[in-house]
Amino acid sequence: GMTYTTAQLTADTTLTGHPVVHLWISSTATDGDFVAFLADIAPDEAVTALPGTDDGRLRASHRALNKPPYNNLGLPYHRSFAEDVKPLVPGQPTELVFDMAPISWVFKAGHRIRLIVAGVADAHRGRGPAPTPVLSPAPVVSFHRDSIHASYISLPVNAPVSATVRIVPGKTTMVARVTFPRTMDSRYIKDIKPGSIKSNGIAASSTRFDGDSLIAEFNTILLKGGEDVTIEGEFGGKYFYGDGMTFAAKGTVPKR
Repeated sequence: GMTYTTAQLTADTTLTGHPVVHLWISSTATDGDFVAFLADIAPDEAVTALPGTDDGRLRASHRALNKPPYNNLGLPYHRSFAEDVKPLVPGQPTELVFDMAPISWVFKAGHRIRLIVAGVADAHRGRGPAPTPVLSPAPVVSFHRDSIHASYISLPVNAPVSATVRIVPGKTTMVARVTFPRTMDSRYIKDIKPGSIKSNGIAASSTRFDGDSLIAEFNTILLKGGEDVTIEGEFGGKYFYGDGMTFAAKGTVPKR
């Protein structure tokens, strides 16, 4: 399959829940099966396929999203009724949205997360031929990841993203510059919810972005230098991150 791999993680990272895939594809055929699964890549390049994540699959003609008749945790639901089936238009980009089976996995610091996207299920498990019909002639399939057709995966990360903060105290306000790991895509940073940013429980009065840093101002007076401060916030201004993706940055007020 086609693979995408992160940089090495700077801290142990726990995924617990359902990863959700948003995959933009086009094909010369009118249908096709699409599969996505995750793997843990160790520093020595050993690959461990995460159990169950290859259950993230969808036949393109069954892509219609429907309202579930039960509480399905807000996950994409495809009822696959006859009236929902819709062939692909050859060459036309189409979004497929589907979830993987729930997982609970700890990626250790120094490991990397790999996403594999394929057109055949189960082959990587060695369980014999996949239940995918043979298309003849073989179709040409494209995966899209441009600004208009942004393919992505939401991972249920259960630990806050670690960041650093520099505090600049004033007479009536405090300014915090939060800097994120260099390996973090700036698009995540710009997807922080402004109203979620707090310092020791106090909401920020204003926020802005400066490159890959977040600048937050607080209408509060910190009484003394050396006091510890925690800046917290939540991602998800535009995109959905499962059960919630947060960050936490701890710093100290400089002594005057």
